[in-house]
Parts: sequence; C-alpha cells; structure tokens
Amino acid sequence: MAEDHTPHGHVSDVRQLPDGATRRRHDDLSPREEEVLQLIADGCAPNEVAERLYISPRTVKNHLASAYSKLGARDRTDAVLRAVRRGIIRL
Repeated sequence: MAEDHTPHGHVSDVRQLPDGATRRRHDDLSPREEEVLQLIADGCAPNEVAERLYISPRTVKNHLASAYSKLGARDRTDAVLRAVRRGIIRL
C-alpha cells in the first residue's frame, strides 16, 4: 500500500478509500488476517484454517488476535461481524 502524505510531506495515518470513506491505517487487516477471518466466517475451526493455509494453529491464533485488536473485537464472532459490516469479508 502506498503511503499517503500530507501537504507538508508527513505520512498520514488515514487513507482515502475509493468510495470517499476513510480508514485509519492501524485498522487495516493484513491480507492473511482477512483470509483467516474469511475462513472462520465460512465455518472453519482454527485447526481447519491452519491446515488449509499450511500454517500452524498457533499462527492462526496470532492472526486472529491481531485482527481482534485492529477491529476492536472481543471474540471471533464479534470480529467476523465487524469485518462484514466494514466490507472486509463476506458471509
């Protein structure tokens, strides 16, 4: 992702989305976090996600924890709900 700069050359922590909305950079999920959340939303258990993505179950848990933090979610269900509402994943 390209950095957004203010008129004075400083890097901004907010970026403009195509629809005109803005999203703070620290709220952006990584592509892998999005992929993990999508699989969870599709009904996969964390161990299944690990098998499908060829990563360890601990790595899945780390991706989920990071996504919870970025989304301000308290658990898996809340994270999926918030990601769907933001258009990050689909049901």
